[in-house]
Amino acid sequence: MTVFAGLMGFGLVGLVVIGFEARAKKVSSLIDLKTCTPTPVVGVLPWQPGDAMTSQTVIESVDKLRSYVAQTWLTRGATTVAVTSPMGGEGKDFTAFGLASSLAASGLKTLLVDFDLKQPALHSLAGVPNNAGVCELLRGESDFRSTIQRLPSGLHFLTAGKWSEEARTAAVGGRLESLLSRLKEPFDCVIIHAHELLTAADSVEVARRCEVVLLCTLHRQTRTPFLRRAAERVASMEVPYTGVVYLGATAQEALC
Repeated sequence: MTVFAGLMGFGLVGLVVIGFEARAKKVSSLIDLKTCTPTPVVGVLPWQPGDAMTSQTVIESVDKLRSYVAQTWLTRGATTVAVTSPMGGEGKDFTAFGLASSLAASGLKTLLVDFDLKQPALHSLAGVPNNAGVCELLRGESDFRSTIQRLPSGLHFLTAGKWSEEARTAAVGGRLESLLSRLKEPFDCVIIHAHELLTAADSVEVARRCEVVLLCTLHRQTRTPFLRRAAERVASMEVPYTGVVYLGATAQEALC
């Protein structure tokens, strides 16, 4: 009975913590974001879910992020950039697709990889079906030549493919290391759209093997306790370069 009571007490404490975090403050401004984490803010995008990706203001802000990534990190030898977020629905798919498209448009041979294997979204943005991709490569069912597509924009794209338990177990260790090494060989840079950081172990496995990790946050969506926890997790990976991207910014904030 004593042990049972102790377990019940521990469970209640956990529920209280989860409940508090669920109701905790959300990021409400660029200034608010900068006070939440020491990780530098490297991109400020005036985009919200549902907004057009063709807005001139949005395009300019994405190009500004691309310039920072290229001039600050790629010139120092970095080639792989993981784009993730603390939780889902915080704009990492838009950020990954926009950044990769901008890099390709600037003349860099760029590969965009959808590594959100259970909830892939980039094929919809690219306007292509989710055919053979990362999952098939991990299972050894396809080769690189038949899976990597070249979009009309010049961007090279690798879909997530059809998820399975076998693909999940293969997305760690030596097989993952080999896959990422092969993907980097023919490209100037590889942008990896990863799963959200706090809900899937494979996102950590992928991110820690990259030279750059971008952590996406969304105005009035990202909760500050989750952001702090995600930033701490990224810091523990000892990745060479990290940064935060703030989405949902005002036009004035985007000028910063």
